[in-house]
Amino acid sequence: MLLRQGINLAQTPAWQRRGILAYRELYQKQAENHMITRWRIKEDWNLPLFSSSQALDMIRQVLEWTKPREGTKNV
Repeated sequence: MLLRQGINLAQTPAWQRRGILAYRELYQKQAENHMITRWRIKEDWNLPLFSSSQALDMIRQVLEWTKPREGTKNV
């Protein structure tokens, strides 16, 4: 269907074929005299094929970050 419209999927960027992923990522930040853990928004524009083991590892990691931690609020 796209080929009839003159669009060749093999020539489009990977993010147009696979989409993008936006997620929260934990990182450590120095505050005065100790380290604190914070969240930041991360985006990935170069996703692997979801049938690959690399994609499964990435999804597991993102899901692990979404689990609430003991003693913290997950807002």
